[in-house]
Amino acid sequence: MKPSVALAFDFLDPWGWIAERRLRAAIAEASQPFTVDYQPCAIAQPRMAGEPYRAYQARRFGSDAQVFETRALDQAAQLGVALDFERIATVPDTRLAGWVLRRCSADEQTQRVLFEAIYQAYFCDGQDIGLPAVLSRLLGYPCPPWPATADSEQALLQDEQATAAWCGRMMPSVRVGHKVIAGAQPPSVLARYLRY
Repeated sequence: MKPSVALAFDFLDPWGWIAERRLRAAIAEASQPFTVDYQPCAIAQPRMAGEPYRAYQARRFGSDAQVFETRALDQAAQLGVALDFERIATVPDTRLAGWVLRRCSADEQTQRVLFEAIYQAYFCDGQDIGLPAVLSRLLGYPCPPWPATADSEQALLQDEQATAAWCGRMMPSVRVGHKVIAGAQPPSVLARYLRY
């Protein structure tokens, strides 16, 4: 069985996508097979859903919001990703997208494809990734409903709490064994951890 690395990220943060692309490059550089365990963990609370995206960014980053976007645009472009913040109208409730990724992706390849599709839909196409109809299109079949029982919802919350515990809510983060690497580090940095 291939060794596993974990990626903690938030679908509202483009740096999660950048971190994943850099992690994939690091795995190739390390010349060792790894399985990536995608672990979505929401920064924003559901009550922020529907808030104008620009207002959300300004509240998060203050006067540095434009700097954040410019840097993300540049770093993503270097990885072949064309972010388009202008197309994003509102903040989605990402809980359903996170649940679908955690529960409906039976294998790493399916998770990877869905991860890419969700990020693409939000940060390039401006779609509301909190809507079942959008997720259904990305999945290619009807999106499962939000957990219907309190036990299912509690299990999802426990998954997120476990992720938050190891990453310290520093997202994105990568965990290799017992080592946690915060931020979207360059492939050369990540590859060093992957070799040991």
